[in-house]
Amino acid sequence: MSRHAFACIVTWLAALAAVPPSSAAEAIDVGSPQLRLSTTLAWPPTPEATFSARIRQPASALQAQVAARQDDLLQAMDQAQRQQKQMNDLQARLAQAQDESRLNPVVVALAGLLLALTAGAAAFWWRLRGLRAPDASA
Repeated sequence: MSRHAFACIVTWLAALAAVPPSSAAEAIDVGSPQLRLSTTLAWPPTPEATFSARIRQPASALQAQVAARQDDLLQAMDQAQRQQKQMNDLQARLAQAQDESRLNPVVVALAGLLLALTAGAAAFWWRLRGLRAPDASA
């Protein structure tokens, strides 16, 4: 048996199992959200969302809604400005940290001088040790 045929049979059995028995079936309203194909229409609109309900609302309630939405918008804009300022501050700190992480010429010169002094001291110690070694064997 091919996989496609097996998948079709399993799908058919699952659909058959999902159908309630005819004795327990209740009358389903034709306008029921369960029968709609679109997921956007899965829930019927609330009574407040209909046009006739909005017409019946007083103008002050509608103006309060507009004012509340404007306040929300202003708060969102303020938050966006604060986040932008924080982002700019972080970028400035990052640029400063990157500038500071670069090698400073004074530090490089001092490190080179320290390396040269260490090499000179090692060479002096090695030469001094070589001069004392014949004296110890004699």
